[in-house]
Amino acid sequence: MGQPKGQSGNPAGKPKGAKNKTTKQMKELLTKFAEDKIEDVINAFDELEAKDKVSAFTSLLKYVIPPARDTDADKAGADAVSMMIDRLFNREGKK
Repeated sequence: MGQPKGQSGNPAGKPKGAKNKTTKQMKELLTKFAEDKIEDVINAFDELEAKDKVSAFTSLLKYVIPPARDTDADKAGADAVSMMIDRLFNREGKK
């Protein structure tokens, strides 16, 4: 026979919302790696063809801006996208 409904088989188990230690460590390692390699990524981006730059940029957007909802994008989100586009594509003139 199973547990009564709503009662855990391990009431002293992991608390709700507790963070997984391994996940936290992995996030920290990946964050450090990304910070250390950002210049390499930017340099590689600079070497891409224009169409590949657009593809790479749109692929990365999902990590920066939340997915669009049924409503129009808010002004802050639109401003952030404009700023990123300007920064990425204006780097070409600085070579």
